[in-house]
Amino acid sequence: MPMLGKLPKLKSLSLIYGSYQGTAITCSKDDFPQLFVLKLWNLNSLEKLDVENGAMRNLRELEIRSCSNLETTTGLTHLKILQEIKLTNMPKKCTDDIVNNFAAAVAQSAGKIHSPAIKIEYSKSCQMKL
Repeated sequence: MPMLGKLPKLKSLSLIYGSYQGTAITCSKDDFPQLFVLKLWNLNSLEKLDVENGAMRNLRELEIRSCSNLETTTGLTHLKILQEIKLTNMPKKCTDDIVNNFAAAVAQSAGKIHSPAIKIEYSKSCQMKL
């Protein structure tokens, strides 16, 4: 991930089943400077996603799908222009934490922090939008 994060023209990144074996993804300050879309699908070993302040500063869409062991996400509120987060077939605790982190950040900032649209889908027949 550190090498990918330094690619100056990378606009979209999809990590799909088997393409990432680590338990944690950390996006450090200044990583992924031009990334617009990040998709994390079926990364069974992923337990933690950490976004440091100043990382992925152009990210507009984040999609996390079927990462069944993802327990912790930190720093998503640093993504100032993020427009949409899609969470599909994710553990309820993970989705609740993401929603609650944005709600707390907005409340603490008196509405000065941008909150993206968060779409949560548990199955094709049941979808909840916040």
